[in-house]
Amino acid sequence: MKRKLALLFALATLIFALCACAGREEEAVIDSGAKIPDSEETAQDNNQKYLPDESAQPDEQPDEQPDEQPDAQSEESPEKEQEPEIEIDTETQLQLIIESADTWLKADEGMCQYVVTDLDGNGRLEIIASVAAGTGLYTYSDYYEISPDGSELTKCRYDISDEDSQPDIMTSQVRRITDETSGKSYYIFEDVLRNGYAETYITKCALWLEKGEVHTTALASYSIIAGEDGEVYSYHDAEGGEITQEQYDAAQDAIEGERSTAHLYWVSIPSQEEIFEMVRQSYNGFITTEE
Repeated sequence: MKRKLALLFALATLIFALCACAGREEEAVIDSGAKIPDSEETAQDNNQKYLPDESAQPDEQPDEQPDEQPDAQSEESPEKEQEPEIEIDTETQLQLIIESADTWLKADEGMCQYVVTDLDGNGRLEIIASVAAGTGLYTYSDYYEISPDGSELTKCRYDISDEDSQPDIMTSQVRRITDETSGKSYYIFEDVLRNGYAETYITKCALWLEKGEVHTTALASYSIIAGEDGEVYSYHDAEGGEITQEQYDAAQDAIEGERSTAHLYWVSIPSQEEIFEMVRQSYNGFITTEE
């Protein structure tokens, strides 16, 4: 009896051992199948583990955007934080012009006249000293403008040779053309030169003030030559090509902008005591009217 029980126990132990081995082989097969898929469907399922989860992207993007936005704003902030030009009241500017009379007053030049303007419309006044000299009517003008900080009166740069005649700006009215986009104002003057009695040359110019610099450009010209048979008129464009009188008269039409008339109030200052009153009168006379 004992012998039978021993045999049964040995047989049971053997069966248990065989079952354990079979289980380990089945687990090995399953593990190897996870690494090497048996079908395309299984491969696609496994590849999904290594692809980013698209459903998570919308949640990730908002987290990244706030980090980028401050950088973009900080790059633009220097331009937005630029301080505007200082505004100076009219009385302060007129007083500064008067106190700087030794800079612009040309008492020894006889026919010199003066006018207070704001040619570029930037709110900072200018005073112009102009004189026409000689029988040839050569005009020379100096322009002075209140500095951006309002501390001084500075001479404007005018890049023109001493031998060249400047536009004859000593007129009471001048046509003004203002570019509505840039705000730049062009003033249409003529420059008359005479060579004795027989020859007269007239050039139509556009003059403007920009960033403390005076600029001029020729638009058209004509000449009057006196001879035995009378006067001969010749009209030319800025490049020297022949044009008609009508084309000369309309030369400024090529400049686009709003048309108006600027009124210049020229004054002579015979003495230091009259500077204040004459400067104020000139400023009050600088007005514009629509055409």
